[in-house]
Amino acid sequence: MYQKCWNELACIYDDLYGEHWRSDAVAKLILSSLQRGGLGDPIAERWRILDVCCGTGNPAYALLSMGAQVTCSDGSSKMIDRFLKHLQGEGLPVPDTRCARWHDVLATFGSEAFDMMLCMGNSICHLPMKEDGVDEALRNFAGTLRPGGVCLLDVKKYTHQFQELNWTADKANLAVRWYRCDQIHDESPAGRVPVRRYHLLSDYDLDSDHQAQIRLLKEEPPHWVLQEVGVYDFWPVGVEYLEGALRRSGFAEVHVADMRLTGHKYDLVMARK
Repeated sequence: MYQKCWNELACIYDDLYGEHWRSDAVAKLILSSLQRGGLGDPIAERWRILDVCCGTGNPAYALLSMGAQVTCSDGSSKMIDRFLKHLQGEGLPVPDTRCARWHDVLATFGSEAFDMMLCMGNSICHLPMKEDGVDEALRNFAGTLRPGGVCLLDVKKYTHQFQELNWTADKANLAVRWYRCDQIHDESPAGRVPVRRYHLLSDYDLDSDHQAQIRLLKEEPPHWVLQEVGVYDFWPVGVEYLEGALRRSGFAEVHVADMRLTGHKYDLVMARK
């Protein structure tokens, strides 16, 4: 269900997040955070980097433009297709890019193959079960890294009630639900014609165990009737859980840096194997 939803969302992902896929803000923050933490310089040291949730290309696009060696994977083949389309005509090297779930990363890429692994965009939260999903994914991440390799993840800042903490004009507000809508258009002699409309809803307040849920619906002509594409549950794990899970998964050294991107407050978690 996760893959079905994100394959559908690939066509509007760039609209939902603007030009974020091309932004170098995330890549610069990654590089500066690594250097401040004394973990190294991936560009100068020619690290082999694996982005395990490349989506439509952020931050892999920016890292490639800086000269980094990047291999990419994503659980959604449609996201990968869109990323590769973005690269056309850019004059950048096309990375080795494969469709793989996080639990298949080790089998797909092999052990001790990389110097650094990225899992950005609050993606680590979007797994169906906390212990079975997040912990198993992190064990696979560790398996693909060389000894001394670095894993980087970002996670939204949540309250103890797992409400999402948003920031607007330096003022914090809590969100337990949010909604986004976007339309797909075709060009015609008469102008832009809407051919599909998507509705994305997220609920962080489903039950006492802090289980959250994403619903994706769409409308299409001629009747524009709402159809449910899919519903999947996820766990908005916080930085405290990730620190423990990383250590359980074979990472001995964990650093946390505060960062703010796309209007939200995030933590950047850096772990050395």
